[in-house]
This record gives sequence, structure tokens and C-alpha cells, in this order.
Amino acid sequence: GNLVAVVPLLQRVLLTTFDLAVSRATLVACLSVLELPLCLVSDLGALGRGSSALGLLATLVLPLLLAGKLATSGAASEPLSLLSVPSLSTSFPLALYAFTAQPYCLPIFFDELGASAPDVGHAVLGRRQRRVGAWAIALAFALQYSVGLLGAVLFGLGVESNLLLSFAHDDILALWLSGTTALSVCLCLPMNY
Repeated sequence: GNLVAVVPLLQRVLLTTFDLAVSRATLVACLSVLELPLCLVSDLGALGRGSSALGLLATLVLPLLLAGKLATSGAASEPLSLLSVPSLSTSFPLALYAFTAQPYCLPIFFDELGASAPDVGHAVLGRRQRRVGAWAIALAFALQYSVGLLGAVLFGLGVESNLLLSFAHDDILALWLSGTTALSVCLCLPMNY
């Protein structure tokens, strides 16, 4: 599912950057073959450090990009409302963003857990884990809600279910975010399964 979700992002990056049109089936096949060596990596921690940094960067930059675009260009000429669209998924363009926001929010707060000293009881550790989990879920919710709301206000009825595809093809930052998100999702694949 993750590979199929990033294919439209990669198609846009390849077309805009290299003027190379690649079919969806070809990209899925190529990504599947390219993922095989990553599945043989014995130190998933090293792979995770790189992919988590990329994913976190893309996750945090997207709301800033949307807010900046909204501040400079204003709201869409055709506003979006839940009553004017055929499905709820059109109103909340979170499909791919949800893939990236949730797994990258929890590691932000892992340092809070710290190495538990031998004298730290299970009750203290349990409170820490609940606090870390609550903050991670709250941050993921805030990011997803803000991205969905800003995307709906900025693009109106022209919003895509994959928000990054709603930006213009020549938008350099959106293109960079598309590539970063696709790379991060592909690098995380061995750790997810």
C-alpha cells in the first residue's frame, strides 16, 4: 500500500525534474525490486535514523508550506464545504500525510522516556510511556487537522486526496516535499513489515 501511495509523487518528480513519463505499473515494479536490498539490511536502526529524519522534516514542513501559500495567495475561489463534495475524503486531504505524520511523531518524544535507571519502578516508566504516547498522538492529530484544514481552504474544490498533488507542477518546495516523502516512505518499508 505504501509503495502504491508514493507512485503519484514519484511520477510528478520524474516528469517535472527529468521530463520522464513513467507508468504507474512500471514504477510499482521498479520500487518493488529496489526495496529488496533494503529488506536485507541487518541494522534497521541505522536505516530508521535516516528515514525518520527525512520523514519528520517532510511532515513538519508541509503545514508551513500550506500556511505560507495561504498567506500569500489567499483562500480558494471556490471554497470547500462538507456539503458540496461527493465524499468526505475529498474534504480532508490526509491520505498520504497520515502515513507520514503518525509514525514520525512518536520518535520526537522518545528522548523523554530516557534510559530507565534500575531503581525506576514500572509505575514511573508507565507514566512516562503514557505521557510520550499522549504527546505524540496530540501532535499527530494537530498536524493532520491543520494540514487538512489548510489544504481545503487553500485549494477548495481543486484539492486532491494526496495533498502534495494539489500544488502546481513547477512549485519547487512541493516537488522537493514529494520526493522527500516518497524516499522516506520507501526507506521505512522494511521496518514496517
